[in-house]
Amino acid sequence: MLKKLENTAPELHPFHPDLFRYNGKIFLLKERLECDVEYKDNHYFIKYNPLDISVFSDTRDEVEDAFYFSFYSLYENFVVEDDKNLSAKAIALKGQLMKLINKVLDED
Repeated sequence: MLKKLENTAPELHPFHPDLFRYNGKIFLLKERLECDVEYKDNHYFIKYNPLDISVFSDTRDEVEDAFYFSFYSLYENFVVEDDKNLSAKAIALKGQLMKLINKVLDED
């Protein structure tokens, strides 16, 4: 029987995505996102301050997936949305996102 290693070092390698897939979309960014990665109290944290994204989870894979979900959600809720349905702040956020995104492709 395998035993779980108790003091396994956390995976704190950099997280700088410039391409990722989420929910049937492929995001091609204009440049790598410089995200902060931390491990505290048995949780991984990824932060991207320019978009106010802050996510956490128990594993490195889960926290990266949470980041992708957050970015995808911002895309769906702001970039895809017609400006007439957005507030001035939301339009500004949409502009920030559009400056980061080169292309979004369907995986199909």
